[in-house]
Amino acid sequence: MTDRRIFNLFLLFSAILSFHSCTTLQKVKKDDIEKQIHTIKQEHVPDTRVEIFKVEVESRDGELVVKGATSSKKAYKKIEHTLQASSKKNIINQVRLLPDSNLEYTRGIINLSVGNIRSGPNHASTLITQALMGTPVKIYEKDGWWYRIQTPDNYIGWIDATGIQPLSKTKLENWKASEKIIFTDPYGSVYKSKRRESDPVSDAVMGNIFKMTENSDHWYEVEFPDGRTGYMERNKARTISEWQNQIQVTGESLASLAGSFMGIPYLWGGTSIKGVDCSGFVKTIYFMHGIILQRDASQQTNYGELIPVKNNYEALKPGDLLFFGSNRVTHVGMYIGDYQFIHSAGRVKVNSLNENDPNYSEYRANTLIRVRRIVNSLEEEGISLYKENPFYQ
Repeated sequence: MTDRRIFNLFLLFSAILSFHSCTTLQKVKKDDIEKQIHTIKQEHVPDTRVEIFKVEVESRDGELVVKGATSSKKAYKKIEHTLQASSKKNIINQVRLLPDSNLEYTRGIINLSVGNIRSGPNHASTLITQALMGTPVKIYEKDGWWYRIQTPDNYIGWIDATGIQPLSKTKLENWKASEKIIFTDPYGSVYKSKRRESDPVSDAVMGNIFKMTENSDHWYEVEFPDGRTGYMERNKARTISEWQNQIQVTGESLASLAGSFMGIPYLWGGTSIKGVDCSGFVKTIYFMHGIILQRDASQQTNYGELIPVKNNYEALKPGDLLFFGSNRVTHVGMYIGDYQFIHSAGRVKVNSLNENDPNYSEYRANTLIRVRRIVNSLEEEGISLYKENPFYQ
């Protein structure tokens, strides 16, 4: 073999070793960065229902690009610090801190009687929750016709542009400072004039909040977040101040209002009288008592006074939240007295924990794993009151 051929083979072998070494080195670096990003997520954003964290590492032309977005300032700063500490020239940080800097407005108000909030920016995505007319929200980013928002219970999802009215800081403060009314009937309408026969401007459901511009003997003139106006019958609503002053947070009051939802169909993601899931049902009942619960049953189970119950239901009181599951909480209902509880399962209905009752549910009795009493814990961190919640005030 000639010296020239030996030299060429040596170069080829060296190149193969170099390529393999670089590829392996890059892979190790990528794995290392991904592990650090995962650790940051676990530390600062353990629950992506209430914080945004979508960060990934991509190999691109010999460089590692860390890209994505987070709403957590602590996580964002930790990523910056971690990547700077790596001091590798082939690492590029493209992570964005939300709200997006390109947004014109970062606050808004729900503009439909019931705003549907989905897991992604399209109507094909899963309905994860709802927000009612007049609910102030944070806006984190925009994707075409969709906004990613956060509601007063801190839940995050996407809503189409029809369902939200973005507002400047000044206009939002004016809205908050204005006199408002809350719709307290199950269903109703806002009319174009002070006549039931006139065309509706919109439907209305329990919990909707409107700006009040006129208060006459039988009608409220109201204004929507987008500036539309109309008229609402006075006997179907109260001013916010009246509503708050008249609220009595008792187990009996909670149970009574819950009973008015009987037969309402189950709707995954539903939090309105048009349709509710199990946690959305109890959340709506508590909201009409001025209490903002966390969105999901697995979140709600962390708050309130823990009531020990082991096949002894004598300690239960109306209004207590009953949590069901096996290894984890998967369902919630509300105790209404006499071994009966009301919950949304197929429809809003009442079942019993007493095996002698005709509506006894053996399945629920066997999977009751926790009971929480909210009415004794209104000062507890994590339980938010309407009159104190920063979204509304």
